[in-house]
Amino acid sequence: MHVIEEMIVLTEKAEVEREEPILTDEFFKEMDKMVEENTMPMENALLLLKHMGYYKMLTELCCNGFCYSFLQKRVERMIDEEEKKKEEKNEQLLIDLCESYLLLFDIIISEKMIILCVPFLLKVVLKKEENEETQKEVEMALLALSNISKFNKMEKDLYLNEITEIIEYHQEHCHLTHLAYQSAWRFLVCRFLDEKGLEDLIVNELHFAGEAARELEEQAKIVDWKKKKMAKEEWFIFNGWIDSVSDYCFFQLEGKIDSAALVECLCRIHRLAQANYSEISIKCIRDFHSMLFKNVASVDELVKGGAIDAALEAAFQPTAGYYSMEMNIKFFRLFSSGPSTQPDGNEHWSTGEMKVNKRRLFEKLEEEGYEDFIVSCNYMLLQLNDSYGEYFSRNPSDYCVAC
Repeated sequence: MHVIEEMIVLTEKAEVEREEPILTDEFFKEMDKMVEENTMPMENALLLLKHMGYYKMLTELCCNGFCYSFLQKRVERMIDEEEKKKEEKNEQLLIDLCESYLLLFDIIISEKMIILCVPFLLKVVLKKEENEETQKEVEMALLALSNISKFNKMEKDLYLNEITEIIEYHQEHCHLTHLAYQSAWRFLVCRFLDEKGLEDLIVNELHFAGEAARELEEQAKIVDWKKKKMAKEEWFIFNGWIDSVSDYCFFQLEGKIDSAALVECLCRIHRLAQANYSEISIKCIRDFHSMLFKNVASVDELVKGGAIDAALEAAFQPTAGYYSMEMNIKFFRLFSSGPSTQPDGNEHWSTGEMKVNKRRLFEKLEEEGYEDFIVSCNYMLLQLNDSYGEYFSRNPSDYCVAC
């Protein structure tokens, strides 16, 4: 266990310092060698891999080394062999193998491994006991499942009944941890790419928008926003919910969610995060852009919820960075002019409404110093045109009109 403890300390040190990636090809090669030579028992290796996977997920450590390693092949082979046993399967070994594999895998997983791992971990997820040990088991299984790429093909018969049951049960009994619940939603929303028929379930039966708003509000009360660093788990949960909103908007085809409470919530999170957590703040503006672009929320909902005020406040921050300004300008352009490829007959983006929106934006800008804003954006707009190959107009009337 001495080697395990040393490696865990190294991982946590790397997570804090972020100087060099630790989960490299060489790292997994050395681990596989130790397992092969029996200087590290496989059960200890799996304990370490799960720990690494947990920290990799919560801290976004780079982990490309595992996907192409001999150790990854070894884990795959062990899952396959254990699953084929007709009797006396070692269920705890299978759990450890599947969780380690899914937590550390960062590319599209083979169909065979999906079919082997997903149903088995869903059995773990369906445990209903509310004791701390079971909650942690369920949390780890859901966290592993949530790391399955959105681009992985998966038949809904493989997962839908179980993941729906666990979300509905939690909504009634509140038996999951916040991390487990967010992971369940992350897994489900990522399946939306292949299954557009999930929209009614996600929006109307499981109430995605309301749940996202409620969970974000609860987390916001826990965080000390004056500190420069958020706890790893809190950071992961915040990013998870905000990214899930973006993913939902990206995947869905048509139809709105009940977004009023969610818009107001994202505005509050944006303001709380602005001083010390700019990444979260910028993602909130990105979500406003996504909700408007995909017609998930109406212009009125965004205006009433405070999205325009929030974006302007961010734009006028003296410390506003390049990416922050980029997201704000994109949002203002979309708000004023609609998508560059708008659906025919979509009254939401009619000429009359666009003019009204431009007037709204002008009035907001006038309150804050309209001319100064346009002048301050000129150089940024030039850079955006050069960097992204798309045209950002430098003409103020393309964003807002005074009459």
